[in-house]
Amino acid sequence: MTVLDRMYAKGIVGRDKDARAWRYHASASRGAMTADLMRDALEEFSDTDRQAALVAFVGDASTTDREALRRALAALDAATD
Repeated sequence: MTVLDRMYAKGIVGRDKDARAWRYHASASRGAMTADLMRDALEEFSDTDRQAALVAFVGDASTTDREALRRALAALDAATD
C-alpha cells in the first residue's frame, strides 16, 4: 500500500474508491510512460548530444521500427501543415 500511495502521489497511478478499498489503475499507457522516460533522459543532453543519442537509438532499431517511425513522423508533419 505504501508503494501504491507514493505512486498515486506522483501521478503514476490513479485510484477509485470501491466500497472501503481503493482500486488502482495506471494513469497512462505503457507507451506514454516510456515516451516520458525518454524525454526526461534526452533533456539532460545538449542539442548536439541529444541528436547523437537519437541517431544511435534509431540506428539500433529494426527495419519495422524505423518504418513505424517514418510513418509517425509523416503523420506529425501532415498534422502541422
